[in-house]
Amino acid sequence: MDLMAWTFWLCDTRTGRKQFRVDPESANFSVAINSAGEQSVSFRMGEGPIDREQWREYTRKWAYSLARCWDDGTNEYVIAAGPIVARTYSPATRTLTLKAKGIREFFSKRWPFGVTGYWESPAEALPGRLVIQNQTLVSIAARVIEQGLTGPFPMYSLPIELSPVEAGQHSRTYENYLVPTVEDALQEIQEVEGGPDFDFWARWNSNDTLGWVMRTGRLPGSTWYFDLSAPQPEMILESVTDDGQTQTTGILAVGAGSEQDMAVAGFGLGSVSPFTTPALDRSIQLKDIDSKQILFSHAVTEVTTLTNGTEQWSVSIPAGGLQGVEKLRIGDSIAIKSDGDPWIFDGLRTFRLIGFSGDLSDRIKLELQ
Repeated sequence: MDLMAWTFWLCDTRTGRKQFRVDPESANFSVAINSAGEQSVSFRMGEGPIDREQWREYTRKWAYSLARCWDDGTNEYVIAAGPIVARTYSPATRTLTLKAKGIREFFSKRWPFGVTGYWESPAEALPGRLVIQNQTLVSIAARVIEQGLTGPFPMYSLPIELSPVEAGQHSRTYENYLVPTVEDALQEIQEVEGGPDFDFWARWNSNDTLGWVMRTGRLPGSTWYFDLSAPQPEMILESVTDDGQTQTTGILAVGAGSEQDMAVAGFGLGSVSPFTTPALDRSIQLKDIDSKQILFSHAVTEVTTLTNGTEQWSVSIPAGGLQGVEKLRIGDSIAIKSDGDPWIFDGLRTFRLIGFSGDLSDRIKLELQ
């Protein structure tokens, strides 16, 4: 157990090549479903083998990534990794703090135009469009990302393994004049009824370089069991939050067009069955969608997902426990048994892992829904 430890590497973002192993004095991270995640890591300058010029070079924003790993004494597993987006130096303490995001952060800064939509020939691409027909939603998302990683220069490539082309019943058209980002497209796809979730899992590739793998769908994974009533439970329950601020009973999905020509579709629980909660209605804006069928699908998903608000459990487990941090994947099932608690029902309940976080200690905080 004493051999287990957190390790950190500075890596080239585009090639994934390791540059330096670094030892921070403090470090925090969080990863979450359908999110880029983030890290904040602080180092004491003037100590160790890395000189000033190397620190300044190998922490250049976006060009280099920070990989946080868990070493179990035998293997080293990437837990969180992504581009450095900010550097803050404090002269009084000679401390450098790096802020890093997940690889998905790039997608809000890329368009799905492909080579012809970038700077070499914008006139040929505007107006223009990307049309993807008869594929699954996962396949469409992968093709959009693929376009975002394609440009007139090598600087557009990133080491992301994408899902393959897969035939299906869905189609999408992305109009260049609306300037949709890759992130815009992913958000729309994941929010449609039956839409997939996305996770970009960081790992060491077979050649010991940093890379990411696109995980999609319902993100099926392992099931982990914990007993809160055990004499010495590994899991500690920190809080249970039942939040009604996002609770929704009706949605108007507003799409493309203006005034009388605007595409609109709605869905409300009262039209389906008697409902005792007072009406909680709102609208969502999807201005690049003109299909009422797709708008209706978004409305249904939003309502059915938030009918009862959200119940979220925060728990913690040891990083090096039987269900160690290196085994966790976003989307895993976490089964928790409770007995005799004055608020929580007795028995076994199964949750979905939607995020986890930690610092330099050996405890990992899990967010469950």
